[in-house]
Amino acid sequence: MTIFEQLRTHVGKLFIFFCLITFLSFYHLHGLPSTSLDTATDQDADSLAFNSPGPASGQKHPIELLVEDARRRYTHMIESQSKSLEQAIANYQKRYHRKPPPGFDDWYHAAVRLNATIIDEYDTVMTMFEPYWGISARELRARVREALDPRLVDGSMMGIRVKDHQFLMVNEKTAVNYFNYDVVKDRMKPFLQFLPDMEFAFNAFDQPRVYVPHDVLSKASSECSMPEEDINDPWEIKTEWPSRVYFNDVSHQRIWDIGTRSCPIGSPARSRLSSRSLQKNMTDEEDGLSFPRNITHIRNVCELPEAGDTHGIFSSPSTLWETNTLVPVFSKTKLSSNQDLILPATDYSSDLTPYYQPYDESEDMLWDEKENRLYWVGSTSGGFFRDSSWKTSHRERFVKDFNNGSKPISLLRQKSESDSWEPYKATMKALSNYVYVKLSNLDHCTEAVCKEMADPKGGLVFTEKEPTKASYGSKFAFDMDGHTYTERFQRLLQSHNTVFKMTIFQEWHNDFLVPWVHYVPVTLGMEELPETLRFFVETEKGQEIGKAIAEEGRRWMKQAWRPVDMKIALFRILLEYGRLWGPERDRTGECPWDRKDK
Repeated sequence: MTIFEQLRTHVGKLFIFFCLITFLSFYHLHGLPSTSLDTATDQDADSLAFNSPGPASGQKHPIELLVEDARRRYTHMIESQSKSLEQAIANYQKRYHRKPPPGFDDWYHAAVRLNATIIDEYDTVMTMFEPYWGISARELRARVREALDPRLVDGSMMGIRVKDHQFLMVNEKTAVNYFNYDVVKDRMKPFLQFLPDMEFAFNAFDQPRVYVPHDVLSKASSECSMPEEDINDPWEIKTEWPSRVYFNDVSHQRIWDIGTRSCPIGSPARSRLSSRSLQKNMTDEEDGLSFPRNITHIRNVCELPEAGDTHGIFSSPSTLWETNTLVPVFSKTKLSSNQDLILPATDYSSDLTPYYQPYDESEDMLWDEKENRLYWVGSTSGGFFRDSSWKTSHRERFVKDFNNGSKPISLLRQKSESDSWEPYKATMKALSNYVYVKLSNLDHCTEAVCKEMADPKGGLVFTEKEPTKASYGSKFAFDMDGHTYTERFQRLLQSHNTVFKMTIFQEWHNDFLVPWVHYVPVTLGMEELPETLRFFVETEKGQEIGKAIAEEGRRWMKQAWRPVDMKIALFRILLEYGRLWGPERDRTGECPWDRKDK
């Protein structure tokens, strides 16, 4: 082999190596949405951990590295979106191992006509459909019809039928939160002419409902339904009473066993189940810090055994009707460990809902004019407290810890600009001038517990309810789960604020928004939050990055999270659902290709 041939061989190997590294980097930004079937993850790939002096990051702060990495992947995501229908079909087939649903070409042309920025990034919503390929279309229709029986849920399950391109309501007279019908109908109206016949159930409450045992979920996620010979009118749906689908009211109860029943037996979440207790005193911190990189991982309930005590949805949900039957129920949000389907929440961008608070540009100010601090004021929503579980629930824990000057925390420092970052111990007093975090009202608790929470000795800090525009006075605005998701997230992203976001819930926009580009991700434990805040408020580089995140998030909202983008997303979601519901699957036994090979 000549020297030129050897050189060409080495160059080719290097090219392949760098392509592999680029692919893996993009994969680890979002990971794959959890199905709760396999929780094996590489922790080092999901976060940047600093557990000892002299980390390998050199002079750059770990957040700088995360931001640089995220920007590269974000650019790649935008540049790689399909530019033609043929490309969109090819990318769809490569990602999801099946042909797109009928009507996909109508969806694509509508998305292009309406200037949709995102065409291909639908992994989160596509993953939620996977188990439903394992049950026949006939059985799926029957389960949906039974779920809509008002005897089961007393009006809290709403139903919508599309028949001959007409919109029909189910349980209209008994439905609670009726505005949901109005919002969904308004969003469906522009593309109703392209939808196949279907009937779907829509959860009127915020909390997701479907929690299927792991063995049932695993079977459904790997099998295909068989073709049927005797195909009747799909609207001739046979149901049973007592129903095969049922819902249990578990409001105000600990539901950790229920919320993790879809997780593998050996997963961290199920290895302790209801006997799980906090592994560490909530006033102590372990050495080292870990900054989130993969949002799928930090929201994977099966990998969060501490969530049973530190999030109100598990310790004592305010309202929750659950089923262990695999029935497709649409909800506004879901956990990684439950099997609801999701659509764009009705509380976003609509004057048809009483909860929506639109962004008002005249109330805001430029980023440089804002106070250099972290702002959050909210209610005690997040659970219904009947005992001392409030002390470790997410909202109360956040307020208590960030107003406790003696709370031990871990921070990072450099001896000089040329040195590596090293962890050291401090207290919250070091950041007290940069924090405005308070509760505005006290509810969702028994009378005795509310009295206990109101006692200043408990560590909670209260203030009067503040107007929406109050958050615009600070550079950094915190948003965290209430009972589930919060509608303020959208409004804050539209502002000139740098948004810090803590959530364990999945929404339709998970693949559209990029952490460290559009917002600052925060883990449920929030151990890294003090150092994250210190970096942004005290360092020149942090100020530069913080302002850039605020403006990029704001710009992206105008491009990818417009009211019309939620209509585009709903259009695609309902095409996917319509294929699962419809009679064609009865005849053909259509199924993802990778299952047919097993």
